[in-house]
Amino acid sequence: MLNLSIKNINRKNAIALIILIIMIASIGLTVLVAQKQQETRQQATSSSSATSPKRIRYDKLQTQKDYQRFTNRSPLSRSDLKAKDRILKKLRENRVKSGIVFENSNVSIEYISSVDDFEAQILTVNINLAKTQAQDWLASQGLSNAGICALPLHFYLSAQAKDSLPQGTVFSPSPLICQ
Repeated sequence: MLNLSIKNINRKNAIALIILIIMIASIGLTVLVAQKQQETRQQATSSSSATSPKRIRYDKLQTQKDYQRFTNRSPLSRSDLKAKDRILKKLRENRVKSGIVFENSNVSIEYISSVDDFEAQILTVNINLAKTQAQDWLASQGLSNAGICALPLHFYLSAQAKDSLPQGTVFSPSPLICQ
């Protein structure tokens, strides 16, 4: 009788051991399949990004010059300071420190008081037109070309403009007159 119960225990242990081995093998197989799928996705992503050019490329030299223009600011002339003050007067009248000072369908110019600069968002794929319109508006407010560069003013692309530009487009954040 004792011999029979030991066989039943060994049989139960053997079944449990077989089930355990099958579960471990299934988990291992699942992990291997998931890792292989992840490797395949990573390879597909890296090969597509390696073969397709970035939609927008930033002009490195001009970006470095722009950085220098921001970190080593030239002082504004008296007339340019007066023009800047006139531009910012509308913001002060509305009791705000920062905000949009000019906007049309191609470009939006915003003054950022915390860094004391002007940022122009390009809303169109016609980059030069937007830059020209921003520069022309600032000039119509009394700023000289040197004053526009010394504000400083820089441009960036809206998400829609960036997505609409052809691949490989080279972009410079500088105003046309500051290049």
